[in-house]
Amino acid sequence: MLESAYQKGQENKEQIKQDFETGVSRAKDEAKAKKEELEQDTVAQNVTPGPQARPARRRGCTRLALSDSSGPPSRCV
Repeated sequence: MLESAYQKGQENKEQIKQDFETGVSRAKDEAKAKKEELEQDTVAQNVTPGPQARPARRRGCTRLALSDSSGPPSRCV
């Protein structure tokens, strides 16, 4: 019984190798696609306008204040 299982394993050895390589290839392709998708999302987020940090200019204040284009600059925080 053990010998016949070993024999069948040997017979299917090449098919198992091919299946393994196919799985590895698909996993690499999927990982690459996800990485590219993430990089595109990151680039899109960096381009999106929004509040930007800038130095506050108030009586020697060197801390950052967020400015919103819809109103006056924030006070030093």
